[in-house]
Formats: sequence, structure tokens, C-alpha cells
Amino acid sequence: MHERVAALGGNLRTGLEDCFYLPNGDRARSNGEMIEALAACARKAGREITSPEETRAIIKAQAWR
Repeated sequence: MHERVAALGGNLRTGLEDCFYLPNGDRARSNGEMIEALAACARKAGREITSPEETRAIIKAQAWR
């Protein structure tokens, strides 16, 4: 699912509150593992992840739409 969303330009998010499993089916031990897998998925689709500062600016801009 994440790969398709990334390819279509959508926003990605993940964490253990959403799912317990990594893309290969292994159970994730931490949110860090989930984020690493999601970042790899985004990069595979030719996208880059944003920094915390960039993310805050995007959210702030979207809140005023």
C-alpha cells in the first residue's frame, strides 16, 4: 500500500500504532524500524522524506487552506 501511495505522490506515515509488521512480513521491534522501511519505500518511488522542520512548515501551510 505504501509503495503505491508513494508512487502517486501521497503523504506517508506509519508507526506501531498502525501496524506491527514490516513489508517483508517480520514483526517490527520499534517505530524506528517502521520509519526506516517507510523511508526506503519513499526513496524507491523517487521521493525523499522531509525533515521535522519541513514537515512542520507543510502542516502549518495546510492548516490555513
